[in-house]
Amino acid sequence: MHESRSSGIALAVAALLTLAGASGCFAEGETAAFAEQDARERKAAIAFAESRGLDISKAAESGTGVWSLAIEPGEGPQVQSSDTVKAHCTGWLADGTKFWSSHDGPGKPMVNAVTGFVKGFTEGLQTMKAGGKSLFIFPGRLGYGPNGNPRAKIPPNATLVFEVELLGIE
Repeated sequence: MHESRSSGIALAVAALLTLAGASGCFAEGETAAFAEQDARERKAAIAFAESRGLDISKAAESGTGVWSLAIEPGEGPQVQSSDTVKAHCTGWLADGTKFWSSHDGPGKPMVNAVTGFVKGFTEGLQTMKAGGKSLFIFPGRLGYGPNGNPRAKIPPNATLVFEVELLGIE
Protein backbone atom coordinates (compact mmCIF):
# COMPACT_ATOMS: atom_id res chain seq x y z
CA MET A 1 0.00 0.00 0.00
CA HIS A 2 2.72 2.45 0.99
CA GLU A 3 5.55 0.61 -0.78
CA SER A 4 6.68 3.59 -2.86
CA ARG A 5 6.57 5.91 0.16
CA SER A 6 8.49 3.33 2.22
CA SER A 7 11.08 2.98 -0.57
CA GLY A 8 11.46 6.74 -0.74
CA ILE A 9 11.88 6.87 3.02
CA ALA A 10 14.53 4.17 2.90
CA LEU A 11 16.48 6.14 0.29
CA ALA A 12 16.15 9.37 2.27
CA VAL A 13 17.25 7.67 5.47
CA ALA A 14 20.18 6.03 3.69
CA ALA A 15 21.27 9.40 2.28
CA LEU A 16 20.93 11.09 5.67
CA LEU A 17 22.85 8.35 7.43
CA THR A 18 25.51 8.38 4.73
CA LEU A 19 25.99 12.10 5.34
CA ALA A 20 26.12 11.48 9.08
CA GLY A 21 28.70 8.75 8.54
CA ALA A 22 30.77 11.02 6.32
CA SER A 23 30.76 13.65 9.05
CA GLY A 24 32.14 11.16 11.57
CA CYS A 25 28.96 10.47 13.54
CA PHE A 26 29.33 6.69 13.12
CA ALA A 27 32.24 4.29 13.18
CA GLU A 28 33.48 2.99 9.84
CA GLY A 29 31.04 0.49 8.26
CA GLU A 30 28.12 1.22 10.60
CA THR A 31 26.29 3.65 8.31
CA ALA A 32 24.94 1.09 5.85
CA ALA A 33 23.84 -1.26 8.63
CA PHE A 34 22.04 1.56 10.44
CA ALA A 35 20.30 2.71 7.26
CA GLU A 36 19.22 -0.85 6.45
CA GLN A 37 17.90 -1.44 9.98
CA ASP A 38 16.07 1.89 9.98
CA ALA A 39 14.41 1.25 6.61
CA ARG A 40 13.34 -2.26 7.66
CA GLU A 41 12.01 -1.11 11.03
CA ARG A 42 10.30 1.98 9.58
CA LYS A 43 8.36 -0.31 7.25
CA ALA A 44 7.41 -2.56 10.19
CA ALA A 45 6.37 0.46 12.29
CA ILE A 46 4.11 1.70 9.49
CA ALA A 47 2.52 -1.75 9.21
CA PHE A 48 2.02 -1.81 12.99
CA ALA A 49 0.37 1.62 12.98
CA GLU A 50 -1.90 0.62 10.10
CA SER A 51 -2.85 -2.61 11.92
CA ARG A 52 -4.20 -0.35 14.67
CA GLY A 53 -6.48 1.35 12.15
CA LEU A 54 -4.38 4.50 11.72
CA ASP A 55 -3.95 6.21 8.36
CA ILE A 56 -0.22 6.77 8.33
CA SER A 57 -0.43 8.58 4.99
CA LYS A 58 -1.71 11.59 7.00
CA ALA A 59 1.46 11.71 9.14
CA ALA A 60 3.82 14.65 8.86
CA GLU A 61 7.51 13.78 8.57
CA SER A 62 10.11 16.19 9.91
CA GLY A 63 13.50 16.76 8.36
CA THR A 64 15.07 14.59 11.07
CA GLY A 65 12.81 11.61 10.34
CA VAL A 66 10.18 11.94 13.08
CA TRP A 67 6.71 11.03 11.86
CA SER A 68 3.86 12.60 13.80
CA LEU A 69 0.25 11.65 13.22
CA ALA A 70 -2.49 13.59 15.01
CA ILE A 71 -5.04 10.97 16.07
CA GLU A 72 -7.11 13.60 17.91
CA PRO A 73 -6.01 17.22 17.47
CA GLY A 74 -5.71 19.19 20.69
CA GLU A 75 -7.48 22.45 21.38
CA GLY A 76 -5.03 23.81 23.95
CA PRO A 77 -1.70 25.59 23.61
CA GLN A 78 1.13 24.24 21.45
CA VAL A 79 3.92 22.47 23.35
CA GLN A 80 7.17 24.44 23.62
CA SER A 81 10.61 23.04 24.45
CA SER A 82 10.60 24.93 27.77
CA ASP A 83 7.33 23.30 28.94
CA THR A 84 6.63 20.50 31.36
CA VAL A 85 3.93 18.14 30.12
CA LYS A 86 1.47 15.77 31.73
CA ALA A 87 0.68 12.84 29.47
CA HIS A 88 -0.25 9.20 29.12
CA CYS A 89 1.82 7.29 26.63
CA THR A 90 2.61 3.83 25.40
CA GLY A 91 5.81 2.85 23.61
CA TRP A 92 6.35 -0.03 21.20
CA LEU A 93 9.18 -1.39 19.13
CA ALA A 94 8.58 -1.32 15.38
CA ASP A 95 7.17 -4.87 15.44
CA GLY A 96 4.47 -3.89 17.95
CA THR A 97 6.19 -5.24 21.07
CA LYS A 98 5.13 -2.95 23.93
CA PHE A 99 8.04 -1.93 26.14
CA TRP A 100 6.34 0.63 28.39
CA SER A 101 3.03 2.32 29.17
CA SER A 102 2.01 4.90 31.74
CA HIS A 103 -1.29 2.98 31.93
CA ASP A 104 0.50 -0.05 33.40
CA GLY A 105 0.93 -0.27 37.15
CA PRO A 106 -0.77 2.56 39.03
CA GLY A 107 -1.91 4.15 35.74
CA LYS A 108 -0.72 7.62 36.64
CA PRO A 109 0.18 10.02 33.86
CA MET A 110 3.82 10.98 33.52
CA VAL A 111 4.90 14.54 34.24
CA ASN A 112 8.20 15.58 32.73
CA ALA A 113 10.08 18.43 31.09
CA VAL A 114 9.74 18.28 27.30
CA THR A 115 13.53 18.18 26.95
CA GLY A 116 13.76 15.28 29.42
CA PHE A 117 12.93 12.65 26.81
CA VAL A 118 14.83 11.08 23.93
CA LYS A 119 15.21 13.44 20.96
CA GLY A 120 12.48 11.92 18.77
CA PHE A 121 9.91 12.06 21.57
CA THR A 122 10.86 15.65 22.43
CA GLU A 123 10.50 16.66 18.78
CA GLY A 124 7.17 14.85 18.42
CA LEU A 125 5.73 16.48 21.55
CA GLN A 126 6.37 19.91 20.05
CA THR A 127 3.97 19.08 17.20
CA MET A 128 1.11 18.67 19.69
CA LYS A 129 -1.43 20.87 21.39
CA ALA A 130 -2.75 20.17 24.89
CA GLY A 131 -5.71 17.80 24.84
CA GLY A 132 -4.49 16.03 21.70
CA LYS A 133 -3.49 12.46 20.98
CA SER A 134 -0.70 11.62 18.52
CA LEU A 135 1.41 8.77 17.24
CA PHE A 136 5.16 9.24 16.76
CA ILE A 137 7.51 7.00 14.81
CA PHE A 138 11.20 7.82 14.89
CA PRO A 139 14.52 6.16 14.07
CA GLY A 140 16.87 4.74 16.67
CA ARG A 141 19.36 7.58 16.29
CA LEU A 142 16.64 9.83 17.80
CA GLY A 143 15.80 7.25 20.45
CA TYR A 144 18.29 5.27 22.50
CA GLY A 145 20.92 5.00 19.75
CA PRO A 146 23.61 2.34 19.56
CA ASN A 147 23.36 1.48 23.28
CA GLY A 148 19.62 0.82 23.25
CA ASN A 149 17.97 0.62 26.66
CA PRO A 150 18.59 -2.83 28.14
CA ARG A 151 16.40 -2.15 31.20
CA ALA A 152 13.39 -1.48 28.93
CA LYS A 153 14.47 -4.27 26.52
CA ILE A 154 14.99 -1.79 23.68
CA PRO A 155 17.67 -3.07 21.30
CA PRO A 156 20.41 -0.87 19.84
CA ASN A 157 19.23 1.63 17.18
CA ALA A 158 15.61 0.50 17.49
CA THR A 159 12.91 2.47 15.68
CA LEU A 160 10.33 3.49 18.29
CA VAL A 161 6.57 4.04 18.10
CA PHE A 162 4.74 6.06 20.74
CA GLU A 163 1.11 6.94 21.23
CA VAL A 164 0.82 10.06 23.39
CA GLU A 165 -2.27 11.58 24.98
CA LEU A 166 -1.26 15.10 26.05
CA LEU A 167 -3.36 15.81 29.13
CA GLY A 168 -1.90 19.23 29.79
CA ILE A 169 1.03 21.59 29.93
CA GLU A 170 2.19 22.56 33.40
